[in-house]
Amino acid sequence: MMKFILNVDNLKNTRIQKFIDLSISANPVRVYKPRAGKVSGNMDKFTEDQLKYILDYAPDMLAKFGYADIMTGGSCSPGT
Repeated sequence: MMKFILNVDNLKNTRIQKFIDLSISANPVRVYKPRAGKVSGNMDKFTEDQLKYILDYAPDMLAKFGYADIMTGGSCSPGT
């Protein structure tokens, strides 16, 4: 796939090949360490109007990703 994207016939001795080799090695270098966070940790940063706008604009997405309870304390429906 990378050969196609880069439009080359061979990746040997390229930087991208070194990165591919690093990523599939037994002990890959960790570039990003995932962190644990609270889902509703910043709710206090939003005004009531902002939260209502989000709820009115994307209720289906909030429900789909499991944020309905956080936003409304129950089900996620427009206008609540």
